Amino acid sequence: MKAKKANRVVEVFTDTDKEFYKAQGYDIVELDASGKKYNIVESATGGKTYTVVQYNALLDKNKALKKEVQELKQQLQQLENKEEPDRETLKKELADLGVEFAPNTSTAKLVDLLNEAKG
Repeated sequence: MKAKKANRVVEVFTDTDKEFYKAQGYDIVELDASGKKYNIVESATGGKTYTVVQYNALLDKNKALKKEVQELKQQLQQLENKEEPDRETLKKELADLGVEFAPNTSTAKLVDLLNEAKG
């Protein structure tokens, strides 16, 4: 197992060493199949610094993601509150429009047929 920080790679032999290096800002890595690039297996737990620009970018992304989550929750709430249309009403509207359908047609299919007929 190896630990990497910037361009420095250190061989790690024990779990105690691994935790020490992670606390110092080293990522635990392994070589990929080509043997040319290190892939992070475990991220460092401390010892890393970030620029104000990087930090602000993360704050902006976090804010945007929270807004998106809120919008998706509202959409889900609207979908959950939306009642399924009455089958008999759908059948009557389709009959009034002259659309033929089988008696065992699903409600979703009836809605689709009605939308197509009105469309």
